[in-house]
Amino acid sequence: MLIKPGVQMRTLQTQTLLAMLAADFLLHGELVVTAVSDGAHSPGSLHYVGYAFDCRLPEHPDSFVKELRLRLGQEFDVVPEKDHVHVEYQPKGRAA
Repeated sequence: MLIKPGVQMRTLQTQTLLAMLAADFLLHGELVVTAVSDGAHSPGSLHYVGYAFDCRLPEHPDSFVKELRLRLGQEFDVVPEKDHVHVEYQPKGRAA
């Protein structure tokens, strides 16, 4: 796993770290984390409280997203964006 320089992880939550490790496993140690609690995100974003991270798009983003969703389960959202993948821990009953 690579953490992009400047990424702030002060608020990183255990669930987020576990999701990062699962993603890194799927990418054979090639995960690049591009944001946790840093950067500009929407108001109320789970990034600011350490329950979300972004990573670079892997070579095969569709299969990566599908497999990560299977591994993490329904309490996580895995969302492919134009230039990254957004992953957040959001169990039922927890508002975004």
